[in-house]
Amino acid sequence: MNKTIVILATAFHPLKVIATERVSKFVRSFAKEGWNVIVITIDDKNIKPKFYDNSRDSFLCKYNIKVIRVPHKFKEFYYIYEVNKNFSTYLLKILSKILFFFGVDNSIGWNKQVEKQIETILKKEKIDLILASGSPFMMFHVPYKINKKYKIPYILDFRDLWYAQPHGNKNIFQKLLSKYLEKKFMDNAKLVTTVSEGCKTKLLENTKNSSIEVLYNLPDEEYIKELENIREKSFDYDIGIDKNYINLVYTGTLYEGRDLSSIAKALSYMKKEEQNNIRVHYFGNQGSIAIQNFKKYDIENLIINHGSVSKEESIIAMFQSDILLSIIHNNEKSIDDNIKGIITTKIFDYILIGKPTINIAPVDNETRVLIRKLNVKNINSFTANEVNNIIDYIRNIHHKSGLNILQNKFIDIWHIHFKEKIIKNLKG
Repeated sequence: MNKTIVILATAFHPLKVIATERVSKFVRSFAKEGWNVIVITIDDKNIKPKFYDNSRDSFLCKYNIKVIRVPHKFKEFYYIYEVNKNFSTYLLKILSKILFFFGVDNSIGWNKQVEKQIETILKKEKIDLILASGSPFMMFHVPYKINKKYKIPYILDFRDLWYAQPHGNKNIFQKLLSKYLEKKFMDNAKLVTTVSEGCKTKLLENTKNSSIEVLYNLPDEEYIKELENIREKSFDYDIGIDKNYINLVYTGTLYEGRDLSSIAKALSYMKKEEQNNIRVHYFGNQGSIAIQNFKKYDIENLIINHGSVSKEESIIAMFQSDILLSIIHNNEKSIDDNIKGIITTKIFDYILIGKPTINIAPVDNETRVLIRKLNVKNINSFTANEVNNIIDYIRNIHHKSGLNILQNKFIDIWHIHFKEKIIKNLKG
């Protein structure tokens, strides 16, 4: 008889954002290993059109995945959902900010409903394992609570750090609560997984549980097929990139220590006629930071802020780029394991897409190690201070296109990775 796993994730199909990808790979991998998979996620109402994609219906049917969608009181505050502008919405928003001040994230409004769903499942069938993945992290309280009541083992998957998060200033309440809860939840977990060795090191500082495994965000076979389909669409899609320029593209988060200042500085040193042929495109929520980076060097005409886009549109932008930008951190050397262990999910997209890539990272960052280990040729790493080398790279780049030939290696690596880090541990 097949075992049953319940996977908890606030982001899942048909929501098309980067947070869904890691969960989807877990879902597919457990299904391929013969498990019955049940996913409990947020309901799919009020998703903004650009973040809605039901193309994965076939994958759910193929693996017979059961999806339970649960209402979320605070979900309208996510940038991916339409917001109803009424009194109750503003009241919830105020409550959300108060809770966050004391270290409680928005998933607290979801947990009770999830617990009820698990209780309902248990009345019909046995649950052998629970996996909770991602951010926010108060959701990790659910498998902990179920474990205490029913002795069901659970896995906690840290898609990002929580207590030891390298960006964002926590107040005293947030620090105390997050450290206490993270330790309690991890201490009782069957297994803890995370995305890099640096994250693993930081997690080990706050738990007596030694069962922590690194599971890199490597793409699986289905994800590679999706990239191929997006590539075909990218040829005729207008994302706002003018082919008359050399286009540098960055997608994702910016914050202090991780911004476009090194790129802006390098471009400011180039000749005016060279600058006029270059445009830098930013896709994400922190456009003001990107613009400020370029204003500092009086070249704000070179930066184009596109704002938030869907995961698919960000991939299209990558395909249409001439040079991709990967910003890990501006430090010359990592100040701690937080910075050392940063491996952005999109670095694997960059590898597969195969475009020339500038990777700004400390000399000891784990991304550099991984790039060497995988023998990646299209990604070149620099520190933020290597301005002249960055300039030379932009001047001498040879444009490429298409998916990287490493894709078949990735399929093997993902499956071996998953079996060694997850299945082997569960059997043990």
